Amino acid sequence: MPLSIKICGLKTPQALDVALDSGANLVGFVFFPPSPRHIGFEAARTLGQRVQGRAIKVALTVDANDEMLLDIIKLVVPGVVAGLALAAVLIRTMESVLGTPLTLGPDPLGIMEPLIYAGASAIAVTAAILAGLPAARRATSVQPMVAIRTE
Repeated sequence: MPLSIKICGLKTPQALDVALDSGANLVGFVFFPPSPRHIGFEAARTLGQRVQGRAIKVALTVDANDEMLLDIIKLVVPGVVAGLALAAVLIRTMESVLGTPLTLGPDPLGIMEPLIYAGASAIAVTAAILAGLPAARRATSVQPMVAIRTE
C-alpha cells in the first residue's frame, strides 16, 4: 500500500504551496471555530482553487450541523461542474480525432451522453460520501476540547 501524506490546518497560500510542493497527497481545511487553525469558507474556497488537482481536499469539522455540511458541499460543486465540462470537451476531442462519434453498442451516445456524465458523477460523489462515513462517525465521538488540547 503506497504512503499518503495529509497536511491539515492550512490557512495561507504560502503554507498550502509548501505542502503541495513537498508532495502532500491530501490537504485539509479546519472548519471548527475554536481551533487556532480554523478557516472561513471563502478563504477555503480561494485556497482550494490553488490545489487544482494537485492533491485531494479534506474538510475537518466537529459536530457540524446540516447547514455547515451544505456549505462545505457547495465548495465541492465547482470541481464537479468543471470535471463534467472537461469530460464533455474530451469526448468531443476524441470524436474529432477518431473521425466518428463514440458509440454505446451500435448507436451513438446522443441523448445518453449527459445521463452517463450525471450517473458517473453521482457514483463518484456517493462513493466519496460512503468512504467518509466511518471516519465521520469516529470523529463525532471525539470531544472537541480534548482534541484541541492534544494539538
